Amino acid sequence: TLTRVADKAFLVKTAPRLRGMIEKRTDPAAIAAYQTLWSLEFKIRGPDEFSAVRKQVSQDLERIRSLKLENRQQWYGTLEAGYKLVNDQQQADWAAAEQQRLFPPLSPAGMLQWLEAHPDPAPEDPPGKKREHYAALFKQT
Repeated sequence: TLTRVADKAFLVKTAPRLRGMIEKRTDPAAIAAYQTLWSLEFKIRGPDEFSAVRKQVSQDLERIRSLKLENRQQWYGTLEAGYKLVNDQQQADWAAAEQQRLFPPLSPAGMLQWLEAHPDPAPEDPPGKKREHYAALFKQT
């Protein structure tokens, strides 16, 4: 990945190009790419410039948050990472909690939690309800 590249001159050229590409987009992949961009921007600047980078990250967070991509896991992950970078732990915790609530991990514990909240339909339930349940189960898994 780009964050592992050690050639600072290359990264100095690449970071602005990446920013230019993703700033124009609103798709989940572009939103997730902000995490790479921020990492590069911190990597190519010295500690004396970190406050300026954090200010840019704050501006990015405002734009990303305004997209209201509540149905996309990448949106929450990027918001959480960005809020951590700008030292806003309250908002980072909010993003993490929402991501966990809406997109529980596919761990045994997470799956058990989902199954408890969404019990199997009863045999006498109408076919539509059964289809809805199993479609949600399919999506979850």
